[in-house]
Amino acid sequence: MYLDQINRTAKKSAQQKAQDKERVDSGVVSALDLEAPNNAIEQYNRASTLLKAQNSKEAIKYLEKAIHDYPKFVAAHVALGQAYVDQEDSGHAKDEFEMAAKLDAKFPGSFRHLGQLALQLNDFPTAESALEKAAALTPKDVGVLTVLAYAQNGTQQYEQVLQTAQRVHTLDHKGMANVHYVAAAAAMALKDFGTMEHELNFFLAEDPTNALAPVARQNLAALAHNKEVLGAYGRALADAGNYDQALEVLERAHTPDQPDWHILSAQGAVLDQMGRHAEAQRHYETALRIAPDEPVILSNLGLSYALAKDLRRAEATLRKAATHQPIDQRVRQNLALVLGLQGRFEEAETIARADLPPNEAAANVAYLKQMLAHHKDLRDPKTASIASHD
Repeated sequence: MYLDQINRTAKKSAQQKAQDKERVDSGVVSALDLEAPNNAIEQYNRASTLLKAQNSKEAIKYLEKAIHDYPKFVAAHVALGQAYVDQEDSGHAKDEFEMAAKLDAKFPGSFRHLGQLALQLNDFPTAESALEKAAALTPKDVGVLTVLAYAQNGTQQYEQVLQTAQRVHTLDHKGMANVHYVAAAAAMALKDFGTMEHELNFFLAEDPTNALAPVARQNLAALAHNKEVLGAYGRALADAGNYDQALEVLERAHTPDQPDWHILSAQGAVLDQMGRHAEAQRHYETALRIAPDEPVILSNLGLSYALAKDLRRAEATLRKAATHQPIDQRVRQNLALVLGLQGRFEEAETIARADLPPNEAAANVAYLKQMLAHHKDLRDPKTASIASHD
């Protein structure tokens, strides 16, 4: 950054004052630097040219002269700190950034550089503290917020990382896709795999050629496999009667923004087994919006209506499921059961026997008679789980 040299004795115009205020308010320059004498600014500008040419050792000399001429020169202290960083002198660099922050606590640049230096030294608490101050002064600076997310991840403040990443995402953050990768790491630490997947997809969409993109894709593939494992585990828990734990596991097998109808239907079946039929039916209805007329979902929904003693709706739903060929054996069993519960025994037996070899037809009828003999027990969810779909 270069500073303009002006006649300090001249009276500033209203326009100049407004411009100065805007620069100070935006965090571009410290209010103290507007009072720097021309000779100090001249030394500072020479140093800036040398820093751009990567001649930090020579730049230090001019910056020291600028500070000697004007000790409150905030930009010069910050630039001197940067020069010391280039010289790998972190101790003197920290001193200069801290002096700049002490001179003007409203200038965000001092805190930003102090935080970045601390981050390089793996001093995450100091980095987080300094960058939080910088972010408070410039809440829409996506660069500061992104580095803050790194520091928060280092202090294991994972929830705050996700909040910071969300702030960045709501702003114009071109070139800052890495904040989503950091957020994905934080979500993984929280075992929030849905958010992890969400952040990795954002990362790849914003910067598909990033050096970390191959790793992100591998993680997404692993997450997809993990969902399948969670789904199978949740169903196994339900089969073992561990319904509360099954619901918890199945909840993690998909996400609200990417729902899986198979999981929704499985959740509904578990809720039915717990006697929570209204909740179960809402899950089936959501699943049907994803996969309209899917016979597996319709069969479970029909059974849910039967468990809730709404036999007419149960029959209508199961008949709709039965229109899909070939008819699933469980759909046939559930429809026959519902008809039998309504006293329509002959029709129920006909459906139980339809299109089956004699031995299978006999087994189906025997099953139907057994279920009808115990139809009062259908209030107990365990009885009804026999013919439910996963």
